[in-house]
Amino acid sequence: MKMKAYLLRYIYFSHCQGTKDRSVDYTLVYASEDASFSNIRSRLMMQKHREYSYEIDVDSVENMTI
Repeated sequence: MKMKAYLLRYIYFSHCQGTKDRSVDYTLVYASEDASFSNIRSRLMMQKHREYSYEIDVDSVENMTI
């Protein structure tokens, strides 16, 4: 199975001293070439999402791969 790097852009929320901050981030996720976008997004959630410290807005995830 051949792996490919996917560039994803997403919005995440972090909590600092009781306030919720919103930011944009980019990351590379490695998945098989024939993976669906849902599978790629799931890998992102498993790798990066942390409750109350780094919460990814699932609906904001975009594939920016060229």
